[in-house]
Amino acid sequence: MRLVRPGVLYYVSKYLDFFDTVFFVLRKKHNQMTFLHLYHHSCMIFGTYMYLSQMFASHATLAGILNSFVHVVMYTYYLIAATKPKIDLTPLKKILTSMQLIQFVIVAIHFSIPLLVHNCVMGPQKPEALMLIKIIVSGTYLLNG
Repeated sequence: MRLVRPGVLYYVSKYLDFFDTVFFVLRKKHNQMTFLHLYHHSCMIFGTYMYLSQMFASHATLAGILNSFVHVVMYTYYLIAATKPKIDLTPLKKILTSMQLIQFVIVAIHFSIPLLVHNCVMGPQKPEALMLIKIIVSGTYLLNG
């Protein structure tokens, strides 16, 4: 039960993440509002809802933990970039992109394990379809990233 509050806060944060789309529209930066951007945010909201309703406190928790860590680094990068420092942020941007891609690979592998190891204990239920969807979604992020 100690994970309920962080789980709900994580779900709310997925809606807050969508505010960058609002900022793109307000700043007329339509080129930054790509299909991948909208697809990712939509999948995260849906995926987090499915996690909370079907896979709560299970094997799937790692995906949210990794995603939260990457978002802390990403928003720190945005904060630094917004201050317009006199240093080149390109190396940091490349590291951030690598972190995101590594996150997708780890999540895809992590969700594959219960599908491949049949005696893997995942929780009260083992929703194979949801795990397969997460693997496919992670793959689409990688292919389009």
